[in-house]
Amino acid sequence: MADKQLFLTDEQLEEAALAQQNNQPVDADSELIGKVTMKNYDEAPTFNEELLFSWVAPERIFRPRRSKDYWRNLILLLVLIILLLIFTNQFYLLAVVLALVFLAYALSNVPPKKVRHVITNYGIYTHDRFYSWLNRGQRFWFETVDGQEQLLVETQLFPYRLIMLVGHERNKKHLVEILSHYLVHKKPPLSKMDRAVAWVREKFPLE
Repeated sequence: MADKQLFLTDEQLEEAALAQQNNQPVDADSELIGKVTMKNYDEAPTFNEELLFSWVAPERIFRPRRSKDYWRNLILLLVLIILLLIFTNQFYLLAVVLALVFLAYALSNVPPKKVRHVITNYGIYTHDRFYSWLNRGQRFWFETVDGQEQLLVETQLFPYRLIMLVGHERNKKHLVEILSHYLVHKKPPLSKMDRAVAWVREKFPLE
């Protein structure tokens, strides 16, 4: 467990952010042991950036869908949607649906690469992006999808939710201990969209 003194207050984070403005972000794929090395500071920051935890996991959930039932049901559903859109002259929406179908097909057939996620006392580095604790949301929680556990972290800025696969089960304990210093461990209530997606999956299973 990280030393409690490593966790910065919002005032300390603001001061550190000022010192970090001219700094190039840390390479999340580099070997990080102990202290994160920050480069190109004009002046040394008051509060050093310290590594709290890092782990490697697939970049997204992957489940090949090759069963005959799945493809038959998917094709039937797509035909119905396409006919409905054509009948209502929604050709722009039809193009969007076809693009999403192609994307889903590609993602279900191309295995994901592995990425490194890094949590420091400044924020979270994931997918070559940095998300400062200053722009954090209120909560974090875990969800299991297709037998794979993922961590969800709220942010005040786009994309508003960070989604990272937990990887090895032992990572979860460390993540809960660290994130609890900045966020509440609580799953938010389902939105209308979440409930709609759950209803569709329950009523119209593709497998």
